[in-house]
Amino acid sequence: MFGGVGVYANGLFFALIDDDVLYLKGDEDLKVEFEAAGSQAFAPFEPGKTMAYWTAPAEALDDQELAGAKKKC
Repeated sequence: MFGGVGVYANGLFFALIDDDVLYLKGDEDLKVEFEAAGSQAFAPFEPGKTMAYWTAPAEALDDQELAGAKKKC
């Protein structure tokens, strides 16, 4: 469809991978948090025209708590 990889869980499309970069879907509330973390918006067509997907913060990729993952007991 778009030349990348779509990430689904339980029928929900929540992330994509394009050019080996993970982008997470976010709403307007999360946009502020993504920007504060230094994430970049996905802009596949032209600069300034972005979609609601953001690069995953690098530090969250290695930290389950920061990424929001639940720990197994």
